[in-house]
Amino acid sequence: MDFKDFRMDIKDFGIDTNFGIDIDLVKENEKKLNDKFENIIHIRKVKRNNTKYITIVENFDLDKEEAKKFISMAQKVINSSGSFKIDKESNEKKKVFIFNGDVQELIKKTIIEEYKIDENKIKFNG
Repeated sequence: MDFKDFRMDIKDFGIDTNFGIDIDLVKENEKKLNDKFENIIHIRKVKRNNTKYITIVENFDLDKEEAKKFISMAQKVINSSGSFKIDKESNEKKKVFIFNGDVQELIKKTIIEEYKIDENKIKFNG
């Protein structure tokens, strides 16, 4: 008797072959969890050399024109330069914003005030 025959025999006795797990519910929860983590904006502080930092903003989806407006607005707030690049490593080609200096709090404040994004959807890394 191979495994397929065994599963058929279990079904004949009225036993659930998924062991009581609702597969659709598991897939739905997994999708919700992935959506939850995809919508979080990550702000990272990376050390450039001994005394200087750069601030990187990831997962902040804006079209090209909005990205330019965000960069110019943020440059005025932080009094420093900034740019955005398209991440070629990811399949979705997400934009990555790069600012000179440790300006995590100022960038967060700008995003919250101008784009009305919930503070819980912004996460600091580094």
